[in-house]
Amino acid sequence: MPGSETRVLWIDDELRTTMKFLVSALRFSGFRIDTAEYLKEALDLLNQYREGRARPGIVLLDVMMPVRENDAAALSALGGQTDNRELNSMTAGILLIERIAATLPKVPILALTNLSEETEIGQHGFDLMRQHNAITRIESKPVTHREILSLIRGMLEVGSGDHAS
Repeated sequence: MPGSETRVLWIDDELRTTMKFLVSALRFSGFRIDTAEYLKEALDLLNQYREGRARPGIVLLDVMMPVRENDAAALSALGGQTDNRELNSMTAGILLIERIAATLPKVPILALTNLSEETEIGQHGFDLMRQHNAITRIESKPVTHREILSLIRGMLEVGSGDHAS
């Protein structure tokens, strides 16, 4: 059964606040969790996976990745830069998904988001996510621990080859 020692990469700027309980619930359920709260941390972990660190079986990430001053070089390395802070966060998330897919091919990606399709920026974000074939599933926050466990287990049982938008 998925969970027993399965490694999860979770990238979210709310891991030490809002999402802290969910991370604990996954650990309690037997998952090993690698976490990154910011773009640079996420890229550092991806480099470690490339260099031989045990790879995750699934990736969870918040598509809106805040870009801090010390993340500007990381965003630039991914090929992104805009003047609009909200678009910069979305650009960082989408570019990060592309890097994840290149580094961890066939690993399912669960995109979590606070975006609302009822706003222009939210609609743009959902459109970008739906077009991206590396994303296995998109879920709106908030999610409960039962929902996240069910989603992860279901995605792991289906296998990593089936990507849907």
